[in-house]
Amino acid sequence: MSKTFIIGRSETNPRCIDVKDETGKLVRQLRSSAPIPIAVSRSHVSIEVADNGLTCTVRNLKDDNTTFIDNVPFKVKQNVHIGATLALSNARFLVKINEIIDGLIAKPEVATHSLKAIYENYVEEKKRLQRENLHFNNNRMLFITFGTFFAVIVGLGLKGIGLGDLTALLGALVSLIVVAALTKWANRRSDAYLSALEKLKDNFERQYVCPCCGRFIGDKSYNLFKQELTCNKCGVKYVHGE
Repeated sequence: MSKTFIIGRSETNPRCIDVKDETGKLVRQLRSSAPIPIAVSRSHVSIEVADNGLTCTVRNLKDDNTTFIDNVPFKVKQNVHIGATLALSNARFLVKINEIIDGLIAKPEVATHSLKAIYENYVEEKKRLQRENLHFNNNRMLFITFGTFFAVIVGLGLKGIGLGDLTALLGALVSLIVVAALTKWANRRSDAYLSALEKLKDNFERQYVCPCCGRFIGDKSYNLFKQELTCNKCGVKYVHGE
């Protein structure tokens, strides 16, 4: 069953945010080291936590209330994950949703089994790209070395058979142009490798995330990630696979 909480500036303590339940009963006070801005109203927003405990709906309770979610303003209501941060009023007084509801609802759980395959696929694809690039670089050095050597031999050979200095120079120049073309092609291939690596990394950072709040887990392996019991952003409890 969903639960709703009312958030606003405390009526009794100028350095507190009151958290009330649907009946208006005070269930928590969030203390601040500085006075709460007067622009934060007594009943500023409501937070309706969904049955799954992973998402909630935040509503402004007055037309002139200003509220931001993760630095993005909204007018009436917004659906968000429980790891989101609210900024109340234009003074942007910050409160975290998971700190508001912590202990007031059962801590939600999410399975992380799918993240194992995401990490393993990323590692394998990265190794494949690196192997291909290493093989290509080794061949590129052979091509350039051979091409340079060939240019010198052609120049000396043409001169040696009596075709004259100009002909020999032209032959060597053509060979060097071929080497330059090979080098340009190799550089383009290197740029393509870097682009593929960057694209792979971007996709990994979008997929290897907390199933609840979307926080990027980092480059740590799945086995290392399994040591984390909860998300340090949204507080959700992880159920890890084998």
